[in-house]
Amino acid sequence: MFRSSLKIGLVTLSIPLLMLSQAEAKNKGKVPKEATPLTAQEVTAIFAGRTFTYTPVPTIYFNPDGTLIGFENYKGNEHFMDGKWTVDGNESCREMHVHGADKSKDGQFTECRKFYKVGNVIYSQFTKGWPELMGDVSKDSEKAGKSGDAASTQANALRKKFGY
Repeated sequence: MFRSSLKIGLVTLSIPLLMLSQAEAKNKGKVPKEATPLTAQEVTAIFAGRTFTYTPVPTIYFNPDGTLIGFENYKGNEHFMDGKWTVDGNESCREMHVHGADKSKDGQFTECRKFYKVGNVIYSQFTKGWPELMGDVSKDSEKAGKSGDAASTQANALRKKFGY
């Protein structure tokens, strides 16, 4: 698993690069010429009411009301995340606030991707966020989501543990 560290304020996040392999990072891949943009309704359906667990972390639930909640515990480094997700045309963005035990190290980041399809294959292209992923295209990573909320209980336990 290729991982990235992102310095946000005083906190460094170590987050997996959305199931992309090291070979796919660094502006790799292209959206096929025959691909068509997904509609806002199709992009919303990918995320609304679903939980995505990116191995080994984080786990994020995309509430149909546009909020999100998640958590991570990587090598004892625990965080919970909250924020919002939006869809505009074929682009989905998530604005996440990351909280840990040391409140002075809280941070936030925004990540966006555009979605396209060829037949039943979905392509996503990074448009904002992780510098090392700008322009990268992945295929079918959104099919990893599971219906339901598998993140709130743990995220809220961390919220309570950290005194938020």
